[in-house]
Amino acid sequence: MFISYRRSASSYASGWIRDRLVATLGQRRVIRDFESIPPGVSFIDFMAGVIPDCRAVLALIDPEWSVSAASAEGRYVEMPGDMMAFELDCAFGAGVDVIPVLLPGASMPKPGSLPEKLRRFSQLHGVEVRPDHNFRADVDRIVTTLRRR
Repeated sequence: MFISYRRSASSYASGWIRDRLVATLGQRRVIRDFESIPPGVSFIDFMAGVIPDCRAVLALIDPEWSVSAASAEGRYVEMPGDMMAFELDCAFGAGVDVIPVLLPGASMPKPGSLPEKLRRFSQLHGVEVRPDHNFRADVDRIVTTLRRR
């Protein structure tokens, strides 16, 4: 399972979710950039190599995910170097399941807020993960869904 997220907005949540997934599935089954990429290895090459072999990609969506401007250049998902857009494109191209994980206050992006190659992302059913007493049950629901597939 690969965790795709924006470091600037959802790094905390990716760590919590990773820890819960590792406790449930084991460390070898969870990929998150900080812990998984060997030193000196190209991020792009590593992701392009591991994502097609994943059972699923969890895409963490914060409230500003598709509308945040990284700079005057425009929205993150439209920028050529956006890693989440790259990761999602890899997953879709390889036929890997993508599960949107909605963080507090987030909703699924509208098709018009996404580049053409990612528009189908807006049609996926998102799973809410809350940072309260429901957190464990929310993440366990994702694990149960994956195990049923």
